[in-house]
Amino acid sequence: MIRWVAVAVGLAAALSATAPASADNELPDALVVADATPVAAYASHLVFSRADGAGGFELVQRVNAGPVERLPVPSRAVPFG
Repeated sequence: MIRWVAVAVGLAAALSATAPASADNELPDALVVADATPVAAYASHLVFSRADGAGGFELVQRVNAGPVERLPVPSRAVPFG
């Protein structure tokens, strides 16, 4: 639990240190995680679980402001963490 709080605090600090948006410096769209799941962040990578529609969770990642993409690991019954 403490690790996830540290990740959240670090992510918030990193996001608050960004420059304000301008025509030359557009901020990426916000990422909304629909399911309660831990989010791991490092550099420009966010990795988290999302519901797979079959009662399980799949591991996905977002790099920079790119799309959320499924990682090549099997789904499982509980969120990855």
